[in-house]
Amino acid sequence: MSLNKTIPCQSKASARVRKAGEDDFDRVYPLLQQLGNGLSGREDWQNLFKNHWQLSEFSPGMILETDEKVVGFLSTIYSHQIINGQEHVLCNLSSWIVDKEYRSQSILLLLPLIKNKDIILTSFSSNEVSYAVYNKLGFKDGNASQRIIYQFPSLVNFSKSQEYQIITDPEMIQRRIIDTDCQIYNDHLVFQKQNCLIIYKDEYCLIMGQKNDQKLTVYTVSNREFLQQHLKSFRHQLMKHLKVKQMVINENYLNNQALFMSRKVCWGIPCQYKTNHSEVIDPVPLYSELFLLKM
Repeated sequence: MSLNKTIPCQSKASARVRKAGEDDFDRVYPLLQQLGNGLSGREDWQNLFKNHWQLSEFSPGMILETDEKVVGFLSTIYSHQIINGQEHVLCNLSSWIVDKEYRSQSILLLLPLIKNKDIILTSFSSNEVSYAVYNKLGFKDGNASQRIIYQFPSLVNFSKSQEYQIITDPEMIQRRIIDTDCQIYNDHLVFQKQNCLIIYKDEYCLIMGQKNDQKLTVYTVSNREFLQQHLKSFRHQLMKHLKVKQMVINENYLNNQALFMSRKVCWGIPCQYKTNHSEVIDPVPLYSELFLLKM
């Protein structure tokens, strides 16, 4: 579901842009209601205006305003993440909406962020319009393919499959994970998504995602090598435990390997990112609207 909306129209007046603060929520909320995301209520939208991780870079977004009212908004969700062994500041963009008479000034919300060379910009919920704008500004595409995995009894030895321990209790998960995984898990725990820990011998993999009806959409995994090696052995046990019939997962997490009773799909608009660093990155939707809002 896209969280970006712009309505073509010629501007009738000029407006100014500035960083938003936590106390701007009530002025911005009428705009957010126009985005048409029926899954999110007032409390969910307010999550965009809270400094959940106590970051000095924090700002809820960029505001376009006149003397009378806020006429545009672009959400910015900041985080510190380790990429290729180094810590970076990331800024995830979402919820881009501008009143129709100020449509031609929409780009003003984005320019201050583009000029900031110290951050990596990401987008995980672009629509066709915002995707095209980001693309023209030098954003690169992340992986666009996913794999739908269907529930099917494991073909491995039953006794071996029983050696995999699946934990969903938050306190038990916190006791078993370590270091960076623990920090990431605790940072996202309040948003009440579907988290589970798979343990095999002295290894584990933390899976974080969203469960809707009988489908689990995986947002991120802590140990891709573990997942690639063991998924075929614990997939049935995991899906039975979570009471889901489908699991949707990014192809990159599986190193593009095919699985029995699964299919590769390419749908929607790919995630995007812009960085001033030379390396190609694989954006992960942590610290994004996928967690802060009901999506």
